[in-house]
Amino acid sequence: MIEPAIQAEQLVREFKKGPRAVDRIDLVVAPGEIYGFLGPNGAGKSTTVHMLTTLLPPTAGTARVAGFDVVHQGPQVRQHIGAALQRPRSTPCSPAASTCACRPRSRGSPAPSDVPAPTRCSHVWACARRPIAGCAATRAG
Repeated sequence: MIEPAIQAEQLVREFKKGPRAVDRIDLVVAPGEIYGFLGPNGAGKSTTVHMLTTLLPPTAGTARVAGFDVVHQGPQVRQHIGAALQRPRSTPCSPAASTCACRPRSRGSPAPSDVPAPTRCSHVWACARRPIAGCAATRAG
C-alpha cells in the first residue's frame, strides 16, 4: 500500500482562552490527489493548513505529511512541501518572484537555483516583477 501524502488522526487545535478551532479531524489524502477545505469563517480551515505545514503545533492528535510527523519532523515536512498561503509575509513592495525564491529558504528548505519555472510564462513574469500588492491574487482579501 502507498503511504498517504497527508494523514491526520484526531487532530485538535485549541487556543489559549479561545475556542477549539479544530476538533478531532481525521483526514487521508493520497499522493497526487487534490484536496480543498471549504467552510464558513471560523471553521478551522486555515488552522488545519497551518498545522499541516508546521506553522502551528496541534494541541492533540497526529499528522504526517510526506511520511513525516508535523510535530517531531518539521524540517523534513517543510523540505517536501510547497505552500502559498493567502497572505504573504513579505512587504507589499516585494517583487513576487523574489518572494517565491526566498520563501523556501525561510522555512529551512534549499533555495531554488533560479527564478521559479512558472515565471517563464510572459503573463506570470510580468506579475513576478511587480510588487506583490499589484498582483490580482493578493488584492482579493
